[in-house]
Amino acid sequence: MDVKVKQMIEIIEEDADSFAQRAEMYYKKRPELMNLVEEFYRSYRALAERYDHATGLILHAHHNLAELNEPVSHTKLFDETQEINVENGRYDDDDDDEEEEEVLLSEWERLNKVEAEILGLKKGVEILESEKEGGLVFEYEDERLCNIESQVFDVRENCERVEKGASKAEGEVEKMKEVITKLDAQKEAASVMYRHCFHKMNNLENNISSVEVDHSL
Repeated sequence: MDVKVKQMIEIIEEDADSFAQRAEMYYKKRPELMNLVEEFYRSYRALAERYDHATGLILHAHHNLAELNEPVSHTKLFDETQEINVENGRYDDDDDDEEEEEVLLSEWERLNKVEAEILGLKKGVEILESEKEGGLVFEYEDERLCNIESQVFDVRENCERVEKGASKAEGEVEKMKEVITKLDAQKEAASVMYRHCFHKMNNLENNISSVEVDHSL
């Protein structure tokens, strides 16, 4: 599980020159990342089931240990043994002691076995707890993954919006170019007409000046 978490972190935190390149890189590796997330989720579910099973075993072991620690059971067993011997017309202290020792020895062996099982289960629970912390890391990385996906989605929307705006602006630029071309043509025609009119006015003024000179003579 720790290896999968490290692999996910490496994919998420892979360096890029810009956020856009990082987003593009993320989308390329998104299938690989999702496979890791699914594998991690299955491992986490199995871990949770193991943890629940171990917890049940510990509770059962503690219950058995509590029953074994009840002194009444040994006293009651000893009293019943005495009553049976008395009813049979015999009471042998040595036999009673041996039987009691055998019972106590059997119970102590059972108790030691249960305690050893409990110690093993406690170690298992400690391992499960450490693995459970890995699950918290997964939740944190999953939250980071959701945030990155949200940021990438926003970036894609902004890029699409900019592309649409750029296309619209490009169309307007083409229209303006056409208008400018028409205006340039009109300007050139007006300039030609102006020069023609200026030339005619100049000739007319010269003719008028010549007529005035002739009249003065």
